Amino acid sequence: MIHQPVLLQEVLTNLDPKPGEIFIDATINRGGHARAIAERLGAGGQLFGLDVDEDALASARINLAKIACQITLIEANFSQLDQVIPRAVHGKIDGIILDLGFSSEQIDDSGRGFSFKRDEPLYMTLAANPAEEALTAASVLNGWTEAELGRVISEYGENDSLALSPKR
Repeated sequence: MIHQPVLLQEVLTNLDPKPGEIFIDATINRGGHARAIAERLGAGGQLFGLDVDEDALASARINLAKIACQITLIEANFSQLDQVIPRAVHGKIDGIILDLGFSSEQIDDSGRGFSFKRDEPLYMTLAANPAEEALTAASVLNGWTEAELGRVISEYGENDSLALSPKR
């Protein structure tokens, strides 16, 4: 069963996808918004879907498999749009959606370190292999000084572009 996206009618009304257009779902997750958009784009349309969560992309691939639209799924962060979307479509994109946040599946899935319901490492990452990540919530909390943590919270607490690295 596909996740029911929030504000779907509002998204469709405001973006108004039409047959043959090019759209980007920069946070595709399991493909709820993308499916509705791709259905409107039809066989001549093109949809690019990005997500950092490879499990979500695998679900999106299944959920979008029977849609006539040309769909390209890319494992990448929305901040990498310029690098991962083919130059040939730059300037031709008709619409883009970013549904920022987490899905309940991402929070509930054990092993990622987001849930308070389980006793598991504090990874707080969408990486497929969180134990291999160099920078985890646990490594930050346990390895950075109070001053470093204070600086990050002060500089990025209300900022939408977070690039963590301690200044030593």
